[in-house]
Amino acid sequence: EAFTIYENSDGLALPLEGVTTDNIGWCPSNVNICRVNRSFTIDEIQQKLQTNDWNVWQEGNQLIFAFHGHAPEVFVTGGFYLELAPVNNSDYWVATLQIANLDVAVMSHIFGIRQNNDAQLIPASYGVWRGEYAPEAPEFTPEFKGYYGNELLYSPELDELRMLSYYLPPNYAFHQTYPVLYMTDGQALGAFAQVIEPLIAKRIIPPMILVGVFSPDDSSTRNRRAEEYILGLNDEAYLAHEQFFTETVRRWAELRLHASTDPAERAIMGFSNGAVFAGNTGVRKPDLYGHVIMFSQSDIPLIHLRSQIHARYYLAAGTLEPQMHSLAQRFYLTLLLMEVDSRFRQRVSGHDFVFWQEELVHALQWMFTGDH
Repeated sequence: EAFTIYENSDGLALPLEGVTTDNIGWCPSNVNICRVNRSFTIDEIQQKLQTNDWNVWQEGNQLIFAFHGHAPEVFVTGGFYLELAPVNNSDYWVATLQIANLDVAVMSHIFGIRQNNDAQLIPASYGVWRGEYAPEAPEFTPEFKGYYGNELLYSPELDELRMLSYYLPPNYAFHQTYPVLYMTDGQALGAFAQVIEPLIAKRIIPPMILVGVFSPDDSSTRNRRAEEYILGLNDEAYLAHEQFFTETVRRWAELRLHASTDPAERAIMGFSNGAVFAGNTGVRKPDLYGHVIMFSQSDIPLIHLRSQIHARYYLAAGTLEPQMHSLAQRFYLTLLLMEVDSRFRQRVSGHDFVFWQEELVHALQWMFTGDH
């Protein structure tokens, strides 16, 4: 349970690209997701809320979100952000999304209330919408047979202590080395490990180590996470973090955890801004990582056609996050032009942690077998 919800700090919880059609009640044909106008009576909503004060249900190609409770504002978020509207000025709330290919969609959602600019999520309302023909959820381990841990590591580059997370597979042995996946946003590593351990147990992939570097606290007015992950915002911060991630953390993992020193057994991954860092690192450090995994990238890595890229690239993006989907497509075409071994996979999802968690299952099979 500690790993089921990851709150990213990109500021990219999608506001549906600003598309609303409250005045016409349907989506333009070139839009995959938008809010539409639907009229409901209080009785209709009450019928849908007999068990809880919230519910989500499908009608055709539309997904309806309903809530009951007294609050100035009610919203639902996950891979998107959507404000609900009161029904006839009551304490019943509703909103409707029209979604292309809803039957194969996978979307996490959680309700929240906002009062005086203070937003509060309702943990009990968290759920995952999975369309009738959507890919099955991967196997999930609620309790590790391997080991999950955290450790503070001093960074001379950043001049601060930074938290690391790591996962060791079942039957871990100190006398051998292991393939390793280095992750940005290391606070999310535990949730990824919960879908990776079953792959190891079934021998779909070999035993491997995960190492995650926590992103910085963004409580200040600066967006330190973006500065460390996106080259060009603050070069001093970016280069210091890059050195810490690729040298200090890597050497720590090799000495402390017996992570492999073979680039063919090293991978780097990230999502959103973290995906941009992973992509750039594959270009800027071509001899370190044999595999780069990028989910829902928020920008295109800085690359030119003369770059020497040795890594293989796995890209994934959701059709319900148009900006990230377009960026991933463009970067994939660049990689193909450069004859880089690469894959691009799309899902009917938004900027959604559940999508990234499930997609890592495919990415690791590709990493180890070439098949996904």
